[in-house]
Amino acid sequence: MKITIVLPCPSWLPVGGFKVVYEYANRLTARGHMITIIHPFFLPAIKISRIKSIRVTGNYFRHLLKRCIQPPWYWFKIDHGIRMKMTPNLKEIWIPDADAIVATLWNTAECVALLHQRKGHKIYFIQGLDTVFNQTNPIRIMDTWKLPFKKIVISRWLGQIANNRGECSTYIPNGLNNNEYNIDVPIETRNPRTLCLINSENIFKGTRDGLKALHIVKERIPEISILMFGVAPKPETTLSAVTYYQNPTSSQMRSIYNKSAIFIGTSWCEGFGLPPCEAAACGAALCVADNGGHREFAIHEETALVHPPKRPDILAENILRLLHDNEKRIRIARCGNSYIKKFSWDRSVEKFEQTIKQGITQ
Repeated sequence: MKITIVLPCPSWLPVGGFKVVYEYANRLTARGHMITIIHPFFLPAIKISRIKSIRVTGNYFRHLLKRCIQPPWYWFKIDHGIRMKMTPNLKEIWIPDADAIVATLWNTAECVALLHQRKGHKIYFIQGLDTVFNQTNPIRIMDTWKLPFKKIVISRWLGQIANNRGECSTYIPNGLNNNEYNIDVPIETRNPRTLCLINSENIFKGTRDGLKALHIVKERIPEISILMFGVAPKPETTLSAVTYYQNPTSSQMRSIYNKSAIFIGTSWCEGFGLPPCEAAACGAALCVADNGGHREFAIHEETALVHPPKRPDILAENILRLLHDNEKRIRIARCGNSYIKKFSWDRSVEKFEQTIKQGITQ
């Protein structure tokens, strides 16, 4: 099959949703399909003036030159058989004819809806609730869920949202690459007081909640060690003993997770939640916020300790429980590691491929 996948923009920094798309593209290519990934520089979420349109086009050509030095997907190993395109926008002239075309964000769905049917059978790959990123257009965003596309969701709670809107969807959870994320340091021998927290400038990711919780924990147990990572610079904090990794590589991430006894997930809303999955695959015990994405793998008192979003006080209590009870920490980590193995890329890609084929046939 010829399959076009439309991302919302180029990204020179790692993004979870992009990573999932690139993984599917690599694996579909390995199955013999011809994949094109479109990275537009402008999506018409609002009308713009002619002057701004000229500026956007200028940025496109400037970044096109930059691509010769370092493409925006440099941080992910892309199969050489995949056609990676950077385009000014999503007008038909830039989009190849294909058997299927996959929209990946609400504004890409709006644009894909306007394309001729020769561009492919239309599929909406829903990886999260886009209103958390753009609260100015919630009605417009949710209206894209009603477009006549075949819909794929990555978690059950997103499937329930589709169902509540009278839409059918196919549930295909994200997979995990066991070759990329696995246990190198035995769970039992780790420093039990080494904690890990992701840093994000997106407020809904809850980094501030995690830092508040760690302040509470450090007052009780001063000798904790804190590992933090993210694409953004190190956040301002009075916490001591924080080791920060900005924009770490995949191998560095595996090392960070393997040093961690406890991983802290603080997002108020997640489509799935890749970092906690990766941490669990590497043997860290999870203390995570209760949201739809985390419920795919976080079962309270079994595979994780779960707290309500925006409650750093309860998060701190959960962390302290694991710090005071090493056997519980080890048990949670083992159960989480075992449970996370059910998410297989082979199964996910097989179902993704079949769903596309079914859509084309129908």
